[in-house]
Amino acid sequence: MKLQKRAVCIFALFVALAMGLVMRLYVLTQDDSLRAAAQNQSTYLLHVDDSRGMIYDCNGYPLVNTQSSLQAAVVPTLEATQALMQLTQASERAGLLEQLQTLKPFLLPVQTEDLYAQGIRVLETRQRYTSDMLAAHVIGYVNGDGDGVYGIEKAFDELLKSYSGSLSVRCTVDAWGNAMSDSAVEVVDENYLSQGGVVLTIDREIQRIAESACRDMEKGAVVVLDCQTGQIKAMVSRPVFDPLNLAESLNDPDSPFVNRAISAYNVGSVYKMVVCAAALKSGIGPDFSYTCVGAIDVNGQVFYCHDHAGHGELTMKEALEESCNPYFIKLGLEVGGDAILAMAQQMGFGQADVLYPGYQTAAGSLPQGEDLQLNAALANFSFGQGDLTATPLQIAKYLTVFANHGEMVVPQLVLGQADENGELIQQQEPYMPRPVLDSWIADTIANYMVTTVSEGSGTRAKPDYFDAAGKTGSAQTGVYTEDGEEIVHAWFGGFFPAEQPQYVCVVLVEGGESGALVAAPIFK
Repeated sequence: MKLQKRAVCIFALFVALAMGLVMRLYVLTQDDSLRAAAQNQSTYLLHVDDSRGMIYDCNGYPLVNTQSSLQAAVVPTLEATQALMQLTQASERAGLLEQLQTLKPFLLPVQTEDLYAQGIRVLETRQRYTSDMLAAHVIGYVNGDGDGVYGIEKAFDELLKSYSGSLSVRCTVDAWGNAMSDSAVEVVDENYLSQGGVVLTIDREIQRIAESACRDMEKGAVVVLDCQTGQIKAMVSRPVFDPLNLAESLNDPDSPFVNRAISAYNVGSVYKMVVCAAALKSGIGPDFSYTCVGAIDVNGQVFYCHDHAGHGELTMKEALEESCNPYFIKLGLEVGGDAILAMAQQMGFGQADVLYPGYQTAAGSLPQGEDLQLNAALANFSFGQGDLTATPLQIAKYLTVFANHGEMVVPQLVLGQADENGELIQQQEPYMPRPVLDSWIADTIANYMVTTVSEGSGTRAKPDYFDAAGKTGSAQTGVYTEDGEEIVHAWFGGFFPAEQPQYVCVVLVEGGESGALVAAPIFK
């Protein structure tokens, strides 16, 4: 009974407030003195939303403005009051009545377009970002002033601003700025949601697949590259920032604003094909053999194999399949530091990739030639350790050499621009692949990479329905946790299908320990 009495009292209160509003509206429209003042009318512009140029994927699908919401522009009239009172729940009516009693036009988020009353106009607006937005690190974000400060939003800030627009409503108000009871709501659309903007090489569906594949990855990156054109089809970085809550992401110790796909990391064994290429080019044949006993001594410094029992006698193909470090140390000492360093430079290591003016990768690092005169430094370099770092995108680029019979592509992120109708204009043609290796050398190593996936250390990367080629990597960093454990990054890089390659895919898992166990399944 007490709850029923309370409910009756609350209902009575709302009725009284509503009646008071109705009476006030009536008085305003009837009183002679107020009517005279109301003759001094003007228009009032109520701002609804702003828009900015679009960002599309390679197929013309929007990567921003993907979520819509409804806003009701309300001029407080008797009919509008009655309609909104029926629409809102009891818990919301007090605040709504307070807004209505000001007699000023206002905006109200609503859930339905089916709201018809004098003084109400329901408008659809677009939310530029969502918490689960695809390719967040590629797109970036704008600040509170609408300036692009990160990613494509920054690189194309001027272009995207040129397609800016706004949505407003205009109504008639009296001398006090109160809405006139018979005022119509006029929509003012000034280039709102123009379709002009920038078109990326990113493929929305491939990006979605890549993000889904690494949904459990705490830190790391995935890059998918079209190995014929160099177009970047997916670029994922984890963790991802929340574009709707940038302040929270700023305080995250895992640095979610870092785009790990274009940041430099220790590389490890995913680099070993460089050494194979330098060896074959220098005249050392595929049958070069070495007997792994689990470790190798280089001038008193012992380097261990991951198989402490040793692999036994290995050829180049077998050594790559098993990722045997002592074999590659022996091979590197035979080839020499100058030849390996020159091959690494030829394949793009140590050089930033400029994806667009103002948008480029880290350069990574290579050892100095004089440092490689020391056998211990050369030994480290020969299996991807020491003063060697690279970005996941650089690794993807270098792997295209083996997918393309010796030619290396130039990564491309921007496909062109879109005009105000969303049509592709000023399309940027892909750069021509650059010859890096003799085709027989590239094809020989590519075959080694195929068997690495089919029967070697990369079997967990093998897709179910076609063959792939690739290489595992577990990169020591020289950085240790509080427990004294060294942080080891897990890598896998490869191309697929093996026979007629279409894509290169590179996976990096920070602190993932094992490329074979952790990164390879994500590649698959």
